[in-house]
Amino acid sequence: MKKVRITVLKTTLDKELAAEYGIEGLTACPMMKAICSCNDGLRPVIFKLEATDEDSHV
Repeated sequence: MKKVRITVLKTTLDKELAAEYGIEGLTACPMMKAICSCNDGLRPVIFKLEATDEDSHV
């Protein structure tokens, strides 16, 4: 199995949904380095995944 390079392309905020369902002052995801961050549906983070030539070790 090969290693994968993960790059954050964009952090977003669905302002309409955030206004209706979020808390006041909600912003785009500030924790963009963690894959599991901001998985509330209001602040999606778009990632680019690239396979590398480097082998993964378990």
